[in-house]
Amino acid sequence: VMVANGSKGTFSGSGSVYTLVVIPTAGAQGNITVDVSTTGVTDSAGNQATTPAQVTQAFDTIAPTVTITDNISGVANAAVVSFTFSFSESVTGFDASKVSVGNGSKGTFSGSGRVYRLVVIPAADVQGNITVDVSTTGVSDAAGNQATAPAQYTQAINTLALVATEPSYAAPSTNPF
Repeated sequence: VMVANGSKGTFSGSGSVYTLVVIPTAGAQGNITVDVSTTGVTDSAGNQATTPAQVTQAFDTIAPTVTITDNISGVANAAVVSFTFSFSESVTGFDASKVSVGNGSKGTFSGSGRVYRLVVIPAADVQGNITVDVSTTGVSDAAGNQATAPAQYTQAINTLALVATEPSYAAPSTNPF
């Protein structure tokens, strides 16, 4: 038995039925092919077994990945920041509950398939970062591969209130020396 794009696992059986477990190649997708050679395989009457057709099975063991971007370059001081979550392939199970936000609050969430968006309202009176963390538990592609969680994403913000100060004046000097 020859296997391509996978490895041979347990082989069992007797008589006219045999089973081979094939383990797909990790981190890949395509077709597993299985070819059986019947050379030297005969029945009890000595008849040569006929060679079966090649068996092909599609597989996908690639976990979806996600990239996070936002609509602000540099330091954000806007009323809202829009974060985009772009997956390498369509996924299900991704919603606003999978996103944790620091120094901001979640607003509108939308999207499906490969692209999702979350509007975040920055916290008031903060100079630092909005942080975005994603949990991919329960987020998977059509083959059931769980998505890989991205690293924490940060967007610099400065929402400190401006404080007006009264100007100070120096009294003019009356001494000519």
